[in-house]
Amino acid sequence: MAQTEAQRRASLKYVRERVKQKAVAFYPSDRELLKFAETRGAFATYVKRLIREDMERERDMDLVRDILRELSESEGPLEASVFTDGSRTAQLVAFHFEIMDEAGLIEADVSKTWGGGYARATAIRLTWDGADFLAAVSNDGMWSHVKRSIAKSVGSASLETIKALAVKLAMERLSAL
Repeated sequence: MAQTEAQRRASLKYVRERVKQKAVAFYPSDRELLKFAETRGAFATYVKRLIREDMERERDMDLVRDILRELSESEGPLEASVFTDGSRTAQLVAFHFEIMDEAGLIEADVSKTWGGGYARATAIRLTWDGADFLAAVSNDGMWSHVKRSIAKSVGSASLETIKALAVKLAMERLSAL
């Protein structure tokens, strides 16, 4: 079916206003990179997949804590859009829902697109382990202390290490009473 002139103009306007393009320059010294990239199929799809994979390697523990806090106070499921802002994309939040579900902190419903991106993500409920982790890190002062301690000593840590440190610090404060 042929496109009308109005449909064509609307499509062009959409592309002009909403679609962002980035150019990549490959210098002669980059020829091996370009040669390799050309073996990966459609360049844009390949680059988007690499960016998604890179995003997924980054765990944002403040976001994990925020999701647990909001979910504990919520009367129902929460969509990823609840946590999106200038620094947190829907893709990043959906990724965190997925890994938090895998870690047993929450129950989540996450759907992906054919291209590997996230189509939809809903945090359904907090689990017992999620509630325990939240209890260990819910105090703002304690959370800041835990983050500083980890940053100074090891740089990053697993959920279990973070929880163990928070519990240890809380026990030290309690024993000082």
